[in-house]
Amino acid sequence: MNVPDEIAVVGCDDIMFVGLLSTALTTLKVPEYDVGARSARMLLDRTSGRSGESEVLLRPELIVRQSVPRTRDPSRTNTGVEDI
Repeated sequence: MNVPDEIAVVGCDDIMFVGLLSTALTTLKVPEYDVGARSARMLLDRTSGRSGESEVLLRPELIVRQSVPRTRDPSRTNTGVEDI
């Protein structure tokens, strides 16, 4: 199969080498520092008996590279970035 003509490929976490591949990999970059900081805060709150956040919404960033087709058709455009 030919990337991106026949299949689109998307990775996760934007690891260092993905931009160096022969077809640079589109990736979903998760805010790792924020995940860790919020998790630590929630754990500390819970272990010390404080009520704190029980749910956190973090917005990932879609970094579009060569592994997905580009389209000019607005009906086919989807950034893929949704609240998770």
